[in-house]
Amino acid sequence: MVAGNSTSNKSLLKHLKYKAWENGANAIINIQRSNQKRELLKHESNYLSSEPYDTTYSIPYNASSLQGIAVIINQDSLFKSTYTTEKDTSFVSFVENEAIKEKERIAERKESGTILTILTIAIVLPIKILLLMATED
Repeated sequence: MVAGNSTSNKSLLKHLKYKAWENGANAIINIQRSNQKRELLKHESNYLSSEPYDTTYSIPYNASSLQGIAVIINQDSLFKSTYTTEKDTSFVSFVENEAIKEKERIAERKESGTILTILTIAIVLPIKILLLMATED
């Protein structure tokens, strides 16, 4: 499980637990943390300035990574007498709510981009028409 640019270690662990739970495991053993070099791609453009540009560049960052072995522990009487057997599935709602929020953010970005495009066309098109009309005279 590899984290994004601003993901906390707590969130990363909850995602690892969720992935194990999704696959039927009730425990994770041998959890190891490491860092991986990644790049965040950023796109910028501005067509309204006197010098329009459209560029994409990368921003390097270190991403935290967790990996472990998902297992199913047989909870026999010895296990139950030694360990607590209360299930902690709080990570499930956390991860699922995070996924819903991400879908909402993506939808908002698409909607904002569409509105920006419409506004840009609504502003630029009349200006271009006026400039064309002015140069014809």
